[in-house]
Amino acid sequence: MAAQVIVLVGPVRSGKTSELLRTYHAALETASAERLGAAFWLAPNGRTAATIRDQLVRMGLTAALSPGVLTFADLTRQILNATNIRLNPIDSAQSRDLFRRVVAKSLRDNKLSYFAESAARPGFIELLADHISELKRRDIRPDTYASMISRRLGEQPHQELAHLYTEYEALLATHNLIDAEGSHMAAREALAQNTCRRFENVELVVADGFSDLTGSEIELLQALSRRSKQLLISLPADSSIANDRPGRISEVLHRPDLFAKTAATLSELHHYFPDLEMRQLACRPLPSPAINYIAQQIFRNPTRVAAPTADALDSLSQVEIVEAASAQDEIVQIARRVKALLTTPHSTSPTRPGDVLVVFRSLTEVAPRVRE
Repeated sequence: MAAQVIVLVGPVRSGKTSELLRTYHAALETASAERLGAAFWLAPNGRTAATIRDQLVRMGLTAALSPGVLTFADLTRQILNATNIRLNPIDSAQSRDLFRRVVAKSLRDNKLSYFAESAARPGFIELLADHISELKRRDIRPDTYASMISRRLGEQPHQELAHLYTEYEALLATHNLIDAEGSHMAAREALAQNTCRRFENVELVVADGFSDLTGSEIELLQALSRRSKQLLISLPADSSIANDRPGRISEVLHRPDLFAKTAATLSELHHYFPDLEMRQLACRPLPSPAINYIAQQIFRNPTRVAAPTADALDSLSQVEIVEAASAQDEIVQIARRVKALLTTPHSTSPTRPGDVLVVFRSLTEVAPRVRE
């Protein structure tokens, strides 16, 4: 069974997630009781998955207590559990601990010469883990990597990295462990070899919220598509994108650097799904023309920035761009303006704390400063 593969591309506010939610909600509502596990929604992280579940409830979902909204980690875990593969999964922290053991042993055995000094530094473990994780995501095994010739690194550092990669995989095999990247590969193999009956005859698979997809994730989707009727994928894109052939995708983007990941992922998807259908959604404008203009023009080549429309210029008073020297200064500047809004008397209705919304792209770095 070959699935119908549809890729929805469009900028923010183009309604990609809303359209997918309607399709997914309809699929769950029409599913019979014994077929409630035939639809799956893949989200990039647990927080996004929880948001999708809440939205399905608001839409009046009544057919399923478990709506099948998963992350790729959840999906691989379910596949491996269904195939009875006796491997113990490890997280990134445990994986880095194994890398530390491999590096320490290699230093004791005098296996490292080029990296002998840098291997003693804490940052080396992070770089090594990221490098090997990328190799595994691209399905490059230790023996293949060892036989490759790295012009960028040179022969000796490449051989030492190959040695560390081989030792790491041997340590995983010795203790019957599997890391995140290995889980993706094992799940893909289980689906390809038809050893997992849990995911047979799937009606619908949705992958939404990803800015890009790794090679192992696309291969996992490909394996699922052979067991499903329809595969729907959404990707962010610029206001216009070509639909003729994958090689020209990056050429028509107004901001190729900003959407380079999308272009690369689309090319990969065309490779794995030659018959995929690409649907482009247009952006829905915001009430403020000035914000619309900024959203469309930011990160463009300055020589190609379009002139603002009269409506954008008229609404420019609604926008203030604040200069800040650092993340700390940025938060201080915002706090001053919020305080001014709350304490300055107004002729009409006063500003209440609930009237103010401050949005950050990520709270990982700034949360302590924001609380203060």
